[in-house]
Amino acid sequence: MNIRTILFAISVAVLLAGCKIQFAALDGGEIYAQTEGFVCSEFRKCTANVVDTSFNESFLARPKEGYAFDGWVNGTDYFCGGKRGSCDLSTTGFEGNTALLDVIDSDKEFYLVARFKPECYTGESELGGMYREPLRLCREGSPYTVTADIQLGPEAPFFVDPGVTLASTSPTGNTLVSYSNVYLLGKPQKKVRIRDINIATNYSGQTSTIDINHTIMTFPRTKELSTPSLDMVFTEAGGYARITDSEIHAGVFFNADSNSRVISTVTTGKAPIVATRIERNTFVDGGLLLLVDKDIFIRNNLWLGESTEIIIRRAGASKVVANYNSFLATTPQLGGISLGGQWTNSVIVEPRSTGQNIDLKSNFWGTTNRTKIADEIWDANDTFEVDVTASFRPILGKPHPKTPTTSG
Repeated sequence: MNIRTILFAISVAVLLAGCKIQFAALDGGEIYAQTEGFVCSEFRKCTANVVDTSFNESFLARPKEGYAFDGWVNGTDYFCGGKRGSCDLSTTGFEGNTALLDVIDSDKEFYLVARFKPECYTGESELGGMYREPLRLCREGSPYTVTADIQLGPEAPFFVDPGVTLASTSPTGNTLVSYSNVYLLGKPQKKVRIRDINIATNYSGQTSTIDINHTIMTFPRTKELSTPSLDMVFTEAGGYARITDSEIHAGVFFNADSNSRVISTVTTGKAPIVATRIERNTFVDGGLLLLVDKDIFIRNNLWLGESTEIIIRRAGASKVVANYNSFLATTPQLGGISLGGQWTNSVIVEPRSTGQNIDLKSNFWGTTNRTKIADEIWDANDTFEVDVTASFRPILGKPHPKTPTTSG
């Protein structure tokens, strides 16, 4: 056994020693556990308990007709990320290892998520109207143009492949409303480009996954309102929500309340399979309004332009963790939109948002002056109507190396 194999075996053992594996099959297939003969079907959130060092299972992703397996989803605490074959997980052979037994006794959770893709769309490059079947836009047909507003039904998840451009022909933009899942799946050298299209999800009891990576999104601005690029509902059906390595111009909404229109919104609705992650993005003229019911991690993001970067409206007992970000946006100018008059703050905790933990440690604010940074945060130090104080020390003296810079 070579050293690479040994290191791999050790790392798998440490990870697998958690007490639970949460797994889910996204649109278009199922996960089959060969040893136990158990099937986790499409849209279900399943659990495998790891209670000792005899766990040994091989998981297979099985696509349904018209779909192909696109690999195991990659991410923190995800197993087999990026792999396309079976996912073989085992804790056998580690009896007597105190460290492993301690982790088995812990509440640690790990994740195994299978993603499938439908066949490429082969219709006209001009899009508009209602779609009842899955819609996957592939690079071979790019660029695509939107000539009228689009609706995607509950059985029509939306996929955009690396290198695809999707643009509206209207000077005021168009709207794409999805009643299913949304996957904008760019790559570092093959970014997805979405121009002048407001992408919205509509709660249908099924929507569970919003996965956006390596995507550049722009949308027309008006004097009356910062128009959102994304307006999304995230629900409990066993998926996840994340935006990574993307560049978003104008507002971003993950919105549970259609009447809330303050810069941008992130919501998880009920508990997803994993915590929401917003990492390594550049936001221009747009922030995040958080309505969350499970932990959310906001790391290594850059804010530019005009915006209040983070607004916490409702968080229940969840943790809001925002580390290694660069808060460099200036005071927003949004006219008649009201947010209690707290326009000059970078981070705002709204009244009655409950007593969740708000971690703002290790961020770059453009200054190391504690008084000035405290003035950027609206919390219990500013009003008796807020019952939580955000912690912001230590402070970064320069941007974190993994955070995007203004020079790109």
